[in-house]
Amino acid sequence: LHMHVASAREQMVPTTGEALVAHLTRISCMSRLWIVAWVSSAVFHSRDTWLTEKLDYYSGNLAMCYMAFLSLTRAGWGLEGVVSRSLLAIGLGGSITVHMALGWQQMDYSRNMHVMIALLATHSVGW
Repeated sequence: LHMHVASAREQMVPTTGEALVAHLTRISCMSRLWIVAWVSSAVFHSRDTWLTEKLDYYSGNLAMCYMAFLSLTRAGWGLEGVVSRSLLAIGLGGSITVHMALGWQQMDYSRNMHVMIALLATHSVGW
């Protein structure tokens, strides 16, 4: 059992070279996105305006979208190549962009909640 756990850990966390740099870059990007989301939320809850509301909701959407992307690419499922990862990024990015564009004039809170639940479910399944 110990050997299986050690083997799985070695596959999950890169320790040297380009894989480590790529892993740290993903973690750094994810951290920055969540910092922006938290700051946007704090600003929105202190100054409730049209713009701060959009920043709050959509920065959270972007952070969750990136988390879903990371979990799907980490899980594999045939997404090891640059082309397949790029197609996934374009699909997720395009979908979230359409969602933001549709809600730019009038926020649809129900649709936003459905999008967030779908991203959360995708993230959970990927892990």
